[in-house]
Amino acid sequence: MSVIAEWKIKGNDNREYTFDVFTLESKLPSGSGVYVLSKRTPNENNPDSGRHQVIYIGSSKSIRKRVDDKHEKWEESLRRGLNAISVYPIDETLMSIIEEDLIDRFNPPLNA
Repeated sequence: MSVIAEWKIKGNDNREYTFDVFTLESKLPSGSGVYVLSKRTPNENNPDSGRHQVIYIGSSKSIRKRVDDKHEKWEESLRRGLNAISVYPIDETLMSIIEEDLIDRFNPPLNA
């Protein structure tokens, strides 16, 4: 598991969440959390930062088991430029609240 960056995301309700950003080849965390599939463009001056075009937002009791090439949105996400998976580990009781907050803010195309 190798984190390539951190991404601070504000939700629709203005709360801030710090996500760990991984490449598609990374071993993801096994615990529960919210995840974001995105097209990440690194900042030329600072490769640790970058811009994300959010493609899909989801949550799972096991990120590692859920987010892989068998995910129902995987192929379409790849066609849209998927190159990063961001993860916010969180207790199962709060996952859906945060997931909905972020979906409300970003309105990702594959969540429609």
